[in-house]
Amino acid sequence: MYSFEQKGGLPRDKRRTEMFRNVLTDCQLTDVEFSGNWFTWEKGNLPETNIRERLDRGVANKEWMAMFPEEDLQKWADRIRITRRRRKDFFTARVLELTEAERDDVNLIEMIDMKTQLNFEIERTLLGTKSLRKLVEIQ
Repeated sequence: MYSFEQKGGLPRDKRRTEMFRNVLTDCQLTDVEFSGNWFTWEKGNLPETNIRERLDRGVANKEWMAMFPEEDLQKWADRIRITRRRRKDFFTARVLELTEAERDDVNLIEMIDMKTQLNFEIERTLLGTKSLRKLVEIQ
């Protein structure tokens, strides 16, 4: 969005970043506060080839900010990550319990359901990672 959000590499297209800022203004969206590492993407190991950028961004309107006054992007992302990890741990533990239990129709049905839910959780995690990679490729 701004030139200071990038170190190294080719400069961003000023026209495109200006258009993005205009869309945010037109939609009455503001940047959600952020804490943690400023640059969320990095490429290149050597100082002369290193590129760092802030790609992750959260925006919200005034109503959302009023509903969640203490929220910032890092806390929100952490909560999502923790919730996903807890769900994944729960499904994994339950599948192990069912694997060790006596096999009957009820247990097999629940095991299939738990494995399906676990696969959904894993897929959500992978999709999030792939989406970020695609965004980086577009940039």
